[in-house]
Amino acid sequence: MSLIELSGEELFYEMGINVDIMASLDRALNSDALEPVGKFWALDGLIFSELREGHSEKVVQRLEAMADLLAEYDFGNREQIAYAMKRILFSADNGDTDELHRIVEQVATKLTDAEHRRIFDYNHALALWKLKKFKDAEILCRSVIEGYYDLLGINPQDVIGKNADVLWEVINKPENVQEHLKHLADALELCARTREACGKPTPLIRIHAMKFYNMAIAPESMVRVGQDLPDEFVAIKEFDVAREVMEEHVLPIVNAEGLINRRVQVRSQYAVILSLCGRHADANAEMKRLGPYFYGLKAQQSQEVENQLDYIALLSNNA
Repeated sequence: MSLIELSGEELFYEMGINVDIMASLDRALNSDALEPVGKFWALDGLIFSELREGHSEKVVQRLEAMADLLAEYDFGNREQIAYAMKRILFSADNGDTDELHRIVEQVATKLTDAEHRRIFDYNHALALWKLKKFKDAEILCRSVIEGYYDLLGINPQDVIGKNADVLWEVINKPENVQEHLKHLADALELCARTREACGKPTPLIRIHAMKFYNMAIAPESMVRVGQDLPDEFVAIKEFDVAREVMEEHVLPIVNAEGLINRRVQVRSQYAVILSLCGRHADANAEMKRLGPYFYGLKAQQSQEVENQLDYIALLSNNA
């Protein structure tokens, strides 16, 4: 049950050890060791992981099993809402807008407290973003963000110019504060993505998301946003600013937290930025140091690195 509880928490996935634990949950689910409510939350955790990783082969079967448990046993609102959120995300992945709206209307009356409402609205916004309903997603995201700022007793202006350690001293610290910080950072990141899709600038929003991910001790997410931020600066030809973001905020986290799965992706991105800054020898040296890792890359990752190598060579030749 402890593993089942962890499997539904976003912060759990920052630890990078979920593969073996998900396999354990799958085995437990197929045994007689779990009570019905335990089976429900094991299914919830497995679907949460599979939707995050893009593995949807078993999701339909697991959703049907959750629905059967809800029909057979007298579970509460929490289980009903959890099931609805998974259905919403699955519907968005399949481009089913009508099903999404139907589920949202069905669940609206069951959202009896502010925290459930914020979490549900975030998942709804994420589904809208997947369906390319960017304006609606941004409006919903901003409502979620405002709710978390109110909960923490701050506003966006309070975040500007403050490092994470200073912010920690000025915020309210309600129960489960780190979860609230993680949810706020998630909403900020999603808001940045919706604005970016509409051609709007988002650097400040992403900087704020990184600060809250840092406070929530969510290094994987912090690095993910940290990679998007320099790409924004590259797009407006602020190459030196992009390099500073990588050197001061992204690379130190990858090294300090030992994020092996991010190392090639981050350092090859850094090499491209070095080349854009005119530091071609440094860029080539960076890619050469990554050479031993290339043999273990998946096909898509390998193609991405090949494209980066070609781009670095082109920039060097042009120079």
